[in-house]
Amino acid sequence: MSDEAVSELHRLGAALRETPVGADRDPLYRALLKLSLGVPLVATGSAGPSLKLEGAEGPTRLVDSHALGGPVVALYASPELLAERARLQGLWPDGVERAHVFEPGVAFVRLKSGPGAIIVCPDCELQLDAGEVAALGDKQTPTDLYQQLRTLITGGRGREAAKKLAPRMLYVLGHPSGGMVMFQKELPVFLHVGQATDFAARMEAQFGRRPDHALVAAGELFKNAFRGKLHVVITPGRLALKLRPLDLR
Repeated sequence: MSDEAVSELHRLGAALRETPVGADRDPLYRALLKLSLGVPLVATGSAGPSLKLEGAEGPTRLVDSHALGGPVVALYASPELLAERARLQGLWPDGVERAHVFEPGVAFVRLKSGPGAIIVCPDCELQLDAGEVAALGDKQTPTDLYQQLRTLITGGRGREAAKKLAPRMLYVLGHPSGGMVMFQKELPVFLHVGQATDFAARMEAQFGRRPDHALVAAGELFKNAFRGKLHVVITPGRLALKLRPLDLR
């Protein structure tokens, strides 16, 4: 990757990483789609949680992200930084450097059914949630994805929208094994973690209780909602999109 590309990512990240998901982050997303991103590969027998991404010659170590709710893959914009972090983490105890570099956009394709990713560049770490990674995996920005879903649903093509979302992960309130938050026959779901936590904070202010958020497989959630004749409301509020039970079949 050129120094210019890394500098651009750093500049955008420093300016935009604290802003809400939406149009204001689109320049950052478009810059990310132009970058080659690498992962360190762990040596055989190296302890710790890891994941093998399609196309890579071996597994990469997962890193914990409190913001994203668990272990995720770290993608490096700089080969020097990748090597430095890998040595600090003890990933190459035999001294042999192992890494895989993905062509622009490909890393997001490999991760688009997962919980998110961390982009590591010089002096800058960007946390991308599951919805952001999934959209980038389709070479879209999250804004593009939302507008596509809106067009389908308002045009009476809710089943196509549900089919597009089914391979992904969605955020819900409450824990799947302990019951998800519902309002009458409507199940609120969220494309992004920030939307879920903001809604949970509003619930706490109104009802005195703040529900946890969790990631669930959209396809399984849709099956259960269809059986229960529930409507699925994507991003409740003024941006809400509603899938009917028949859309989820």
